[in-house]
Amino acid sequence: MRVGNTVFSADRITPPEAFIFIISIFAVTFAYVA
Repeated sequence: MRVGNTVFSADRITPPEAFIFIISIFAVTFAYVA
């Protein structure tokens, strides 16, 4: 998955990083919608 100039690889990302990344996506989306 490519986001901007950063490439997130499923082989290199750790579960905590994935969780934080997903939460940040929801937070930004919620802030944008709200």
